[in-house]
Amino acid sequence: MKIMSEPSYLALYRSGELQKRAARVTAMLECCRVCPRDCRVDRTRGKRGYCRTGRYASVASIGPHFGEEAPLVGFGGSGTIFFSSCNLLCTFCQNYEISHFNEGAEVQPHELVDMMLRLERAGCHNINLVTPSHVVPQILEALPLAVEGGLRLPLVYNTGGYDCVETLKLLRGVVDIYMPDFKFWDPGAAKVFCNAPDYPDRARAAIREMHSQVGDLVTDSRGVAVKGILVRHLVMPEDTCGTAEIMSFLASEISPDTSVNIMDQYYPCYRACEDRRISRRITRGEYARALSRLRMPGSRRSVRHKCGTGVFVRTSASGVLGRKNLTGRTPSLSWTPTAEKGMLGYTMIAIVHSACPWGTDALGVVVEVDVHAGLPGFSIVGLPDNVVKESRERIRSAIINSGLEFPPRRITVNLAPADRKKEGGVFDLPICIAVLCALGIVPQERISGLMFIGELGLDGGVRPVRGAISAAFLAGKQEFRGVVCPETNAGEAALSGVKVWPVRDIKEIVQYLRTSLPDPYTALPPLKEPGEEALPDLADITGQDLSKRALEIAAAGGHNILFLGPPGAGKSMLAKRMPSILPPLSREEFLECTRIYSAAGRLGKGPLSTSRPFRSPHHTISDAGLIGGGSIPAPGEITLSHNGVLFLDELPEFRRSALESLRQPLEEGSVTISRANGVLSFPARFQLIGAMNPCPCGFLGHPSRECRCTPTQLSRYRTRVSGPLLDRIDLHVWVDPVDASQVLSRKSASASSSIRLRVEKARAVQEERGCLNAHIPEQKIEKICRIDAQAGKLLVQAMKTWSLSMRGFKRVMKVARSIADLDGSPDVRSDHLAEALQYRPELAKTLS
Repeated sequence: MKIMSEPSYLALYRSGELQKRAARVTAMLECCRVCPRDCRVDRTRGKRGYCRTGRYASVASIGPHFGEEAPLVGFGGSGTIFFSSCNLLCTFCQNYEISHFNEGAEVQPHELVDMMLRLERAGCHNINLVTPSHVVPQILEALPLAVEGGLRLPLVYNTGGYDCVETLKLLRGVVDIYMPDFKFWDPGAAKVFCNAPDYPDRARAAIREMHSQVGDLVTDSRGVAVKGILVRHLVMPEDTCGTAEIMSFLASEISPDTSVNIMDQYYPCYRACEDRRISRRITRGEYARALSRLRMPGSRRSVRHKCGTGVFVRTSASGVLGRKNLTGRTPSLSWTPTAEKGMLGYTMIAIVHSACPWGTDALGVVVEVDVHAGLPGFSIVGLPDNVVKESRERIRSAIINSGLEFPPRRITVNLAPADRKKEGGVFDLPICIAVLCALGIVPQERISGLMFIGELGLDGGVRPVRGAISAAFLAGKQEFRGVVCPETNAGEAALSGVKVWPVRDIKEIVQYLRTSLPDPYTALPPLKEPGEEALPDLADITGQDLSKRALEIAAAGGHNILFLGPPGAGKSMLAKRMPSILPPLSREEFLECTRIYSAAGRLGKGPLSTSRPFRSPHHTISDAGLIGGGSIPAPGEITLSHNGVLFLDELPEFRRSALESLRQPLEEGSVTISRANGVLSFPARFQLIGAMNPCPCGFLGHPSRECRCTPTQLSRYRTRVSGPLLDRIDLHVWVDPVDASQVLSRKSASASSSIRLRVEKARAVQEERGCLNAHIPEQKIEKICRIDAQAGKLLVQAMKTWSLSMRGFKRVMKVARSIADLDGSPDVRSDHLAEALQYRPELAKTLS
């Protein structure tokens, strides 16, 4: 880029004076007296004084900075190099991570040179050395090398104001632009907040020396600073800084044309809350009073430029206080305190409501965004996971690529409640909206009462997320106006009954929030009825009448069933036809299943099905995959089969621990998972269908083939499925291989549709009683499952013969009740009980 004037240090370099000064100031490190702390430690040997910096400088970050004062930023940015640590260490430092915690990396002189040259190649107007007071030797050591590399940008000495005049004299003819802070006028305040009671004297002496070297601020035809001094002053609560005295000193003892930035961005950081006086932000009134104190007797000030960090002013005797832009045109606007009412330029804090999946429900989350001037940054707090942390880059790119402004500001995002782990991309859209609100792009009142969910693409598009329907239900429960969600999620969210506004990208939602929201989404997602799905039919299976009957009984009462038999007998075919004879989901069950599948991210783009879920996981599945788990637990297969069927083929091949974890869900209809982050309960009211061979080779009990298993193999195989788990399975059915004579038989079998009608009729009777037979409460078994005397005798005999446990006894009664319901009988007769009993001893007979 074209430079309007040559930097001063080039003349010193040509004369050799720059190299001599670099050697002289570097020697000061042997008994360090570079800054007023006068530590006198030998930094060349790695000793560290108050600034905790050794032989080489440490750099926290570099880059073009567009948040500095306008004369420094221009249109190419100010090339900032943020040095780590500081010689002041203010208790309220807004960059305390860098100053107090010394974040950054130590750099060699050639690395510092490379940073300067990179900033020049990036098109910056200057090299802005931030917090340089304790690293002047390192800067001067690198500067000759940078000149040799082609550096031609002016240097900005951006200091806290606590500098030695002796050190500053070595910078005469080196630095073109000085930008010191003048923090405190009162030595007492400087001692309390900076541990530097001599700060006011040092700052006054330093500013005098700086002004003597470079004079008042001078800009080129573009309004970009080329030389001079610009003083910063941060307004603090209760005027602990002494604004009036500092302004009077600058006007009377430095120059009536001194440029000053009156900064308004103070907020309590680090240890500021330890002192009541500075434990809050400044008020508008305090800031207005600070500006009003510019009116000193005999002089008045003119506002040259409104900055994001405050008001950039130049002291003057012109008699008029007006605003001026970088082109030099000054509108006729007299200054009053109310004229600066909008001086902050953006909302400081914005609040947006959102939600994230929490089990199969949703956790309400308040997104708070604080935007203020200072070192640009984007931090997210509130226990975010890595996906949430990465949203910073997605949001920044999405805003910029949507044609909106993303100014360099310090952005802090808080996700409340802070003690719950947040995961997923669901927070992209709410954080983005909160940032835009804090920047003043969208009004806060337009987003009040709305819940926002959605993931962002780099192009600004809004992508679907998990758990939209649960978030919508939560919004309705908490009486929000509605939900703003991705267009793909609109259908499921509308099932909740709340108002839904689908959006495709950021530009669309910003337009809505700036004007008015359109009519809410009303179309419900298309539903796929059971008859519309090509479910396998029981009529396809030849023979197996006993197994089909058992399947019908299990479907009618919601019972668990286990098929045993040799390979190829049809166990899996029977199990996979269970959905075809089950009634469709009720509306309540349909919403439950939709919430579960949405939370698991398994809702497809097609029509939602009203058929009952059928899950058939592979036997290599982990415990967490079957039951549910994760740092924030996610639904497992038993929850995905809620209100439906869980089919475990080759039952003994599953992990023993996974099978044993089924015992609680089979009894209670739910599973509880405990993690450090909390305890979550998932619904798990499913029908279990198991299939297994009677032995490892599969031919134990086969009518024509001989079993080759040894007793040891058989014993080991039996122990893979525990007795307590088998006792929780209501029907044990032996599946014989189909006889050859039946293969070509044309005898018609009952279709699934006709069986489903009988099942629906039996279930209707059970619904009138309040629950399915498999879930009859223990205290109601005697009342619901009434048996006659003959049936009672049969039951007692069966308990003695097969050693039925109490659980087995109760399950036999429930199965007999289901058989009676299919038969249309109000009471359980002996024939119903006899049929139920035949499904109990089969396993014992086979494994005996």
